[in-house]
Amino acid sequence: KGSPGNYSWDPKSAHVPKGNKVRWKNTTSTAHRMSFYRKRWKGKTFSLPANGTFTKKPRKRGYYYYRCSIPGHSTLSNGNCSGMCGRFHVQ
Repeated sequence: KGSPGNYSWDPKSAHVPKGNKVRWKNTTSTAHRMSFYRKRWKGKTFSLPANGTFTKKPRKRGYYYYRCSIPGHSTLSNGNCSGMCGRFHVQ
């Protein structure tokens, strides 16, 4: 959600039962690039098109951390993310 310079994930954190899919919905007219930056899926990147969706089914329990890696949307320093950052927990 948001506008240029003020994008964020809503909610920033979620709990997901194992076996369920996670879906991101982009309600803006700007595309985003989701990059996973800790533990599970670390280094994987996915596109989230403008006004589009992206769905992924995690196979393992644990925390998954992601951010929009387009410059200006979030920053990552020493493993800490600020800006357009989120996480979900597979139970």
